[in-house]
Amino acid sequence: MIAVEKRVVAGMPYEVRPIEPGSDAVIDAVVRMTMETVLTTIPEFEGSAKKAQATFANFTFPAMREMIVADFPKPTHGAAVAEATGGGVVGHVLFSRKIDPIGDLYGYIFSMWVEPEHRRRGVGTALLSAAVDALQTGYVRAETHASNEAFRQLARSLGFSVAERKQVHWPVNVMILAEPSPSAPPAGGGACSRDSV
Repeated sequence: MIAVEKRVVAGMPYEVRPIEPGSDAVIDAVVRMTMETVLTTIPEFEGSAKKAQATFANFTFPAMREMIVADFPKPTHGAAVAEATGGGVVGHVLFSRKIDPIGDLYGYIFSMWVEPEHRRRGVGTALLSAAVDALQTGYVRAETHASNEAFRQLARSLGFSVAERKQVHWPVNVMILAEPSPSAPPAGGGACSRDSV
């Protein structure tokens, strides 16, 4: 697994840390948040798990959990959670290193979520910054539903820009951070998800 450095959210009662394989309660929270991300950031699903399952056959808790846990031993994958002081997972980010069609190494953010009551406190910035810093690649890519303004604002605050707009199952904005830099100042929270944003 890609190493993620622990960090605190400046002036706030949160810590970002790597997910420990085998920490079942934390993993279950991440699976729930990953599924929530899909249901809330893709308006076409209207919050319906059945509609999500029609597009993603693995959109069940056991299948999503199995997929996430299977990535832990891979040296190309990373995962971090944000926890409130005193316990409780309030956000996550899942990411990986990939090779693009011309052979360049890049980072890919495939799921991110911050619980609504913890947004706009620097948690999303800390999570996304932790992933970018850990990836150490020439560029970082994130895809989000065209209507997901919260994530686009968060990503822009860290230097990402919309590089492409495309239509898959729904309209998608591809955001790129061309030259990852050290963590930016806190800005807010947001959401994005593997195959869904």
